[in-house]
Amino acid sequence: MDTNVSPKEHLDHRFEDLYRFLEARFAGQTKAVEKAENSMNLRLEGMNEFRDQMKDQAATFVTREEHRPWVERLISLEKRAAAQAAIGALLLVAAPLIVNYLLR
Repeated sequence: MDTNVSPKEHLDHRFEDLYRFLEARFAGQTKAVEKAENSMNLRLEGMNEFRDQMKDQAATFVTREEHRPWVERLISLEKRAAAQAAIGALLLVAAPLIVNYLLR
């Protein structure tokens, strides 16, 4: 402490220094919070955009109720094709036997 300075002046200078220090620190913290908030907002906007894209995409999907008749129709066609293939195989085996029997 300078001997030419009164204790009150010394304390006033110390309080001013402390005030400037705290103001600078508070300004830095405020700026950091603003940056974090902006970053979070950008992230949330990206997430909302992605969510909207997924919702739009899901709107074009076929529902289970719409899908079920097609699956049932496909199963029916597969069974019919299998039955026709079995009849065809049977005819391939039986035709020569029938022709052979008739030509005797």
